[in-house]
Amino acid sequence: FEAASSLVEHFPEAAREYAPQMVAHVDSNVRNLVLGLLDKLSDEASLRLQAKLLDDRNIDNRRLAGNQLVKKAIAGQRKAVDQIIAEHLNGEPWPGIEQAILMVVGIQDRSQCPKLVKLLEHPRAEVNMHAAWALMELAQDSEILASIVPHVEKATDHLVEKGVEPPLYKTDTIRLSFIFEAFGRNKYEPIQSLLMKYVPKN
Repeated sequence: FEAASSLVEHFPEAAREYAPQMVAHVDSNVRNLVLGLLDKLSDEASLRLQAKLLDDRNIDNRRLAGNQLVKKAIAGQRKAVDQIIAEHLNGEPWPGIEQAILMVVGIQDRSQCPKLVKLLEHPRAEVNMHAAWALMELAQDSEILASIVPHVEKATDHLVEKGVEPPLYKTDTIRLSFIFEAFGRNKYEPIQSLLMKYVPKN
């Protein structure tokens, strides 16, 4: 780490040549260091290197990578960042999907709402809860809201029959609460009778 830090501080141009190796380094501190270096650059290759850390095993590194890429998108590199987001939303590693969802909200990309609806069924709670949260923040179109209803109906049927027990967990009720908020914010009336089931009767 000391060698990498010195290289970045005193010879940033040379450090850029070693950036691919630093991105893959076993030390999370080195990977964090290279993110700071890459953030100062604007070429697409540098964006792609940052994107490799969206599914980093260190949560601080992947959050930093996501935040930096959102800033790049807002600053004018939206097309390249949109491609990165799409690749991670359709990828396999759940940390990368989670960060891509956060980025979608960061740049307010409502065009990804259909994909977010599909991710409500993702097996990882980190993904499906964030997908619900993102829909709460972004969903406005009645067709998108309608496409969420079957998901809520399925969960509601289980809750009525068995309550909060496997395969439903606390994380599932959190996910549902985000979805209910999406319906409420948009005053989506077709869901009203189903939501009434959640109102205490006493």
